[in-house]
Amino acid sequence: MEAMKPKANLTILTDEAMLLPLAQIARAYASETQTPLTIVVKQADSAQQQIEQGLEAHLLITSNYPLIEQLTTQGLTDVSSRKAIARTQLALVTASDLGQQAGLAKRISFASILAATPNLPIYTHEATTIEGARASVLLTGFEFSDTLATRLATKSSHDEIITALRDGPSLGLILAAEAVAEPDIRVISLLPEELSPPVNYDAVVLGSELMAESTAFANYLSTRKTRAIFTQFGYQPPMN
Repeated sequence: MEAMKPKANLTILTDEAMLLPLAQIARAYASETQTPLTIVVKQADSAQQQIEQGLEAHLLITSNYPLIEQLTTQGLTDVSSRKAIARTQLALVTASDLGQQAGLAKRISFASILAATPNLPIYTHEATTIEGARASVLLTGFEFSDTLATRLATKSSHDEIITALRDGPSLGLILAAEAVAEPDIRVISLLPEELSPPVNYDAVVLGSELMAESTAFANYLSTRKTRAIFTQFGYQPPMN
């Protein structure tokens, strides 16, 4: 009897923020279908060039819409395969101890939390990142903008923000999904869409010999099981 041909390995190219939920989803999918998957974190400044030059990747999952549009314009994606799979929001976070001591969870609005913590620094990412850019937008046009501008300080990485929050009384403006992986960091205010639009993640199949297999996995990302995993990691379902 001829031995069964092993299934080809699918390579999923994604943003770093999606690494943890996708790793869990990939394990579940591999167990159910015996299809091996490799999750690769894309480099924002070189992903397009890598794909153009033949990087072996079969599915792209990203919040970088300009990248998807550029690749689609060059005929490197299956246009019909693109679908929204998850979203998250900018959130004001702090170390758990501080949140409990100050009763911050009782505060209703973002502005009221700022007013209740006038002396605390607020850390966020640099403006070149998605969350940093959204935080920068808050510095003009809102009743709290001037106050926020005097307190906002940037850090070069997620780890630096978390370390600063742990080192002393302070707040952070990061994506809600980023806080879930930190057991001692809690969300005290999820910014409403009128203050900060959600960060949406789309999946799109890249042109390859494994487009059918890639499409099958992309469809799996919209199942009830995978939605539960995304929720576990702080993501919300996509807008219909």
